[in-house]
Amino acid sequence: MGSDVTMTFSGKHLKALRTAAQFTQLELAKQLGISRETVVAIETENKGSFQNLSMANIKKWWEICESKASAPAKKEFKKAFFDLFGL
Repeated sequence: MGSDVTMTFSGKHLKALRTAAQFTQLELAKQLGISRETVVAIETENKGSFQNLSMANIKKWWEICESKASAPAKKEFKKAFFDLFGL
């Protein structure tokens, strides 16, 4: 992903989904197979971490959090994600 991603979709959307699903950064990191520090870097859009995030990783983040997140949180996440593609 390039820098254009941060215009419409950001680490704050991933953080909001995680917190709505009531996962700690460590719990989510373990399920994603990454470090807690990487989750922090993604959520805070640390240079390189968020920009290099793959669609597969975003999909996995969604799949882990989706069943526990509230309807409004899921709606907001989907809106931001679809806006990324102009849908």
